[in-house]
Amino acid sequence: MDNKSQFALPPYKDKWQEAIKKLMLSGKCMRFNDIIIKDSKYEYFDQYTRVTLTVRAHLPAFVSDNGVFHEGTSNIIYTSSYAIACVFKEDVMLSWMSSSIIEHPHIIPLLLNGSTIDVIVQKVAKGEEYINPFATKENPKPTKFDDDIFVKYIVNVKLGRTGERMSDKLAEKLMGF
Repeated sequence: MDNKSQFALPPYKDKWQEAIKKLMLSGKCMRFNDIIIKDSKYEYFDQYTRVTLTVRAHLPAFVSDNGVFHEGTSNIIYTSSYAIACVFKEDVMLSWMSSSIIEHPHIIPLLLNGSTIDVIVQKVAKGEEYINPFATKENPKPTKFDDDIFVKYIVNVKLGRTGERMSDKLAEKLMGF
C-alpha cells in the first residue's frame, strides 16, 4: 500500500454553495446582491438571538395594512445571530469571528454597520413543507407555516469601513492587546 492512498480524503463538498445553487435553480427564489446595511440591532429570545437589519433596499415581504397582510416590500430583514455567524464562517477572511458573534451578539451592529450583503428571498406557501437548506442538523424536520411567507437568507457579507475597524479591534482584544 502506498502512502498516498493511506491519507486520501474524500472530495470536498461545499454544502453552502450547493444550497445556494439548489435555491436558485428551484425557480422560487430571487437573489439581491450588494445590499447596504444601514442599521442593525439584536434581541434575545429563549431559543435564539434575533437580528433585525435595516437595509438600503426594498425586498419582497408580506406587509400589513390595518392588520391585513399582503405582498409588498420592506427594508427590514429578520435573521439570527447564528445565521450571521454561519455567513461569516463561509468567508475565509471572516470565519475567525463566527464564534465571537454567537457568544457576544452585541458586536453584530458594530461589525455590520455599512456592510454589504447578498440575500436570497424564497417564497414559501402556507402549509408547504419547509426545510432550511442551510440547516446543519442531520435530517432536519420540515416546518409548515400558517401563512405565506418570504424567507430571507443572507448568503454573503462584505464588511464596510466600520466593520473592518471593529474586526481589527476584536482581533486585538482576542489576542490580549
